[in-house]
Amino acid sequence: MILKRALFLLVAGILILTLPGQTIAQNASGMRGVILDKDGAPIPGATVLISNSGLGISQQGTVTDEKGQFRVVPLPPGRGYEVTISFPGMATVNVPDLDLRAGRITSVPVTLRPDSELQESLRIVGMTDVVDVASTATKTSYGEEFIDALPILGRNYQDVLTLAPGVSDIDGDGNPNI
Repeated sequence: MILKRALFLLVAGILILTLPGQTIAQNASGMRGVILDKDGAPIPGATVLISNSGLGISQQGTVTDEKGQFRVVPLPPGRGYEVTISFPGMATVNVPDLDLRAGRITSVPVTLRPDSELQESLRIVGMTDVVDVASTATKTSYGEEFIDALPILGRNYQDVLTLAPGVSDIDGDGNPNI
């Protein structure tokens, strides 16, 4: 009698634990796809972001593999999914209003085109120190931020003075020679 009851409880426990898992697995959906360029070649390393504000999915993402393929599973079934695919040098593609059905994986093939509006510009700004041609004096100036970042033991001006060109403290007594 006790053996039959224990066996019954064991079988019932196993069934209770497996049924919700099967229900979740059957209701789960997902998304997969292939990202290609305009010539049909796969694009490895493209960024794929999936969002659905109605279901509270802000941005779930992945990166395409060497064959340009991606797969995101599990996702809750529902409407209103948006997929954003981006890759450097290519125009970003948005695929809005996708419907994921329970127990199915939705295929999203995308072809990326070169970004025609992509322009690189380089602006070089050069600044030089102002040279006073009327003065023959040589000077070195150190700012507060420079002095604060120095790896010196003290904050004495003589410790900073030894960093200037033409200044030395050969004997290390703290009295620099200029």
